[in-house]
Amino acid sequence: MELLKSEIPFTIHDSEISQGPFPANGFLPLFETDFGNGDYYGLYWPIGLENERPIVCELFHDEWRLAPVFSNALILAECLEMDNDCQDDDSVIDDPLLGEHKNVWGIPLIN
Repeated sequence: MELLKSEIPFTIHDSEISQGPFPANGFLPLFETDFGNGDYYGLYWPIGLENERPIVCELFHDEWRLAPVFSNALILAECLEMDNDCQDDDSVIDDPLLGEHKNVWGIPLIN
């Protein structure tokens, strides 16, 4: 699937897609969202769903896990405009599509 620039308002390099095991295979880091502590957001395509639109996951490097947080990069960009790292509870954006992705995709989390 080819993503449009308007769908990904971040700088990405396809050579940075993870080959696993951590971050998980299919995770593309968005280093410009780095919190400064080694955690950052990235796009994630689960295995077998590479032709679908990616979701946004947060990488927790200390815990060696990915957590789905947004259904697409545009919602992440909106959150970042409200709060510089989307970590403030007041900046949480309602993303009803994320629940659909969790159910449909069966997102594997790395614990």
